[in-house]
Formats: sequence, C-alpha cells, structure tokens
Amino acid sequence: MGYFDQKEPPRREHRLQACIADGGTFSEVANRRMRCCLPDGERTFAQGNICLLLPALGIMNTIPDSVVLMHSAIGCGSSAHAGNAGVRAGNNARWGVLKDGTWLSTALTESDVICGGEGKLSAAIIEADKRFQP
Repeated sequence: MGYFDQKEPPRREHRLQACIADGGTFSEVANRRMRCCLPDGERTFAQGNICLLLPALGIMNTIPDSVVLMHSAIGCGSSAHAGNAGVRAGNNARWGVLKDGTWLSTALTESDVICGGEGKLSAAIIEADKRFQP
C-alpha cells in the first residue's frame, strides 16, 4: 500500500528507520544496536545549532548606516538581540562609536508565506527608507 492510500503516512523515523534523539550515552547506543541511531528514537524539538541567518545578519550589520530587512517570520531574528553585542563591539573597535545594528522584520505569518507577502515587503522597504534613510 502506498503512502497516499494510508489514512496517516508513516513517520520519517519509521520509514527511514532513523532517530532524532536518544537519551542514552553513545556507548549505550553502540552496545544496543552497534550503530549510531536506533529506530523509533524520541522525536522532540531540539535546537543545537544556530540558523545561518544570524551570522549573515551580524556581517550585514557591520555595513555603516545600513538597515537589514528580514523578509521572514518574527522568530527568525529572535537571537539577533544577543548578536547585537558583537555588532556594538565591532562598531566601537572600527569607529569608536557604540552603535547598535539596525534590523527589521516583515513578521510573515503562515498565511503570508502561502498566499504571498509581497505587500508586507514593499511596505517595510518604504518604512525603513523613510525612518532610517540608509
């Protein structure tokens, strides 16, 4: 029976015999299965790495008198506040001025992603230009 014929398709872990997380140590995993992943591993949210947007945001915020506009959900820039300390330190080292980076978000919703968020992007560009004159 194909996946489309099933009322509920199999989870990725079942289909690929993979796992997302395991609560044991590596040696316990190796002893149980002699391989890195166990089928039916726990599937929970874990954030171990940063999104690559954040280093890019930090680099773009080093451009003097610039405004970075993220056309994304508001959560995409949530860690940028912590990265701003590096931007301030860099600005102080380069120009002797403690200046924050300026970043804005169009705060896309799920509906915007599906139906198009061009209107929000256009309005945000106009507002950023009017407010900050980069």
